Amino acid sequence: MKEMVTLNRKEQRKRVLALAQSTYTGCNTQHFTELLTEREGIALSRSSVRRILLQVGIRSPGKRRPPKHRRRRERYPEEGFIPDEVFCFKYYRMVGADNVVRFGRDRLQILPTNGRLSYARARVEGRERLDGSLAVCYQGHCLTTKPAPPETPVLRVRNTARVLPGMTNSGGPDVPVIAAKKTLPLKPSGYTKPTPDHPWRRPY
Repeated sequence: MKEMVTLNRKEQRKRVLALAQSTYTGCNTQHFTELLTEREGIALSRSSVRRILLQVGIRSPGKRRPPKHRRRRERYPEEGFIPDEVFCFKYYRMVGADNVVRFGRDRLQILPTNGRLSYARARVEGRERLDGSLAVCYQGHCLTTKPAPPETPVLRVRNTARVLPGMTNSGGPDVPVIAAKKTLPLKPSGYTKPTPDHPWRRPY
């Protein structure tokens, strides 16, 4: 380290500017301040050196480092978190006497679950997941279900010609008989002629 040089303020300023524009060109303010102390024996603070340089338009060439790009760590799900229980639409339904729950056009048959054979008349929670699947829950537990069979009106015999198994034509080949379509008797018209002794025919 060089011995400290005693200079007045004007001489110090002149010396600093001369060194900044010749020997130490390109040094930033902090490094230039350290070089002045170690090699030139001029003890000045960093702010003083910076002020002297800015007066003549000399700025520190050092660039600030760009901030590091930091990405937020994805949140870990809470222990026991089940997405299907949260990301779904929930509806309350009453189970029918046939153990069937209805969701619009969909019908689900509840099977024996958790030791219980029937859930008839129980208030359950229906869940429609984002993928369109349906689930039925009771007291926080998902029940085992399957698509319910078609309703009774769909399974009734239609009023059309049909094959009757077990019946064959007499004297003909052993084939089932096709029953003809039933024709309903004509209903009487709504108007009937009053009889002669009807009260409407009696004189006043």
